[in-house]
Amino acid sequence: MSRRIPLVENMPCFHLPAGRPSYWTVRNTTDPARVCTFEAIARALDILEGSEKIKPAFDCFAQVSARMLFMKGKLPKPIAPDEWLCSWTQLDEEEVGQ
Repeated sequence: MSRRIPLVENMPCFHLPAGRPSYWTVRNTTDPARVCTFEAIARALDILEGSEKIKPAFDCFAQVSARMLFMKGKLPKPIAPDEWLCSWTQLDEEEVGQ
């Protein structure tokens, strides 16, 4: 974006800490650390506000992802798999235990 918008070029750049793999595979990336804009914003809010407050946004994102992948023929039905909708707090605790 900084190459296209000169005003953005001098703004500070931030990186999110490594997180769980993204299931947004509507577009492909060669770097698994890259996530879509919505997911990056939701992860930042997760850090700032906490998992329980942001969980509804992640659940909505999971449903949108499932519908997009269904339309592309990559999921058998337009419903997010259960593992996408699990508690983000539980996922965070599992990741810490690894």
